[in-house]
Amino acid sequence: MTTEEAASSRSSYKNHLEAQLLAMDGFVPNAGMLGGQWSTMVWPGSAEGLESQKLQTGVDVGLLRDIGMASVRVPVDFVSIASPGAAGS
Repeated sequence: MTTEEAASSRSSYKNHLEAQLLAMDGFVPNAGMLGGQWSTMVWPGSAEGLESQKLQTGVDVGLLRDIGMASVRVPVDFVSIASPGAAGS
């Protein structure tokens, strides 16, 4: 492949990518997988989502809060390789 052919190939591919990028402006994704059993799902921050937060789950709110906090708590003995003084630094 000559230098000119390589440049032409790159230019052609770049033009193709630019055309695909411009086509994205009108792209609307198909969220078909959110139908059926998921059709009643709503965005949590929407008016419907905020209203649905008033629903009763049958589980104590304090217990749910504790579970949520425990799910993101970093264990006391956790050692991060990024922290100063960690093993191996």
